[in-house]
Amino acid sequence: SFRRSLAAICWIAFLMTTMIYCMALVLLSAVTGVCLSETDGSEQIGTEASLLCTQFGSLRSSMMTLFQAVFGGMLWGEVLDALSVIGEFYQVLLVAFMVTMLLLVFNIVTGIVLSITEEARQLEQDSRICS
Repeated sequence: SFRRSLAAICWIAFLMTTMIYCMALVLLSAVTGVCLSETDGSEQIGTEASLLCTQFGSLRSSMMTLFQAVFGGMLWGEVLDALSVIGEFYQVLLVAFMVTMLLLVFNIVTGIVLSITEEARQLEQDSRICS
């Protein structure tokens, strides 16, 4: 029963990591232009753009920012405000991502874990009855 639960949890972790990775790639590609103009020194950027480059300037930082936003290490409203530099589309995309991660994935996780646990409990109960 523990092995089955562990296998399901590993698949769910893989799914969540893949979703965070894909969203991080999208945001990284959108932010690249803003961050390149910062390093050129050709134009003065504001603190919001600087924060955006800090949060999404590399794949690692993009994934960490999204991970923190999903799991409560960072207020995702702050991430949403930083994305205002690159446009409303990416803000809407972040909201859709957060809703998907928080509502759908966590509900699916809970359902799968409870289902596997119930199955294991039923198998153990059946084996006790047979012996």
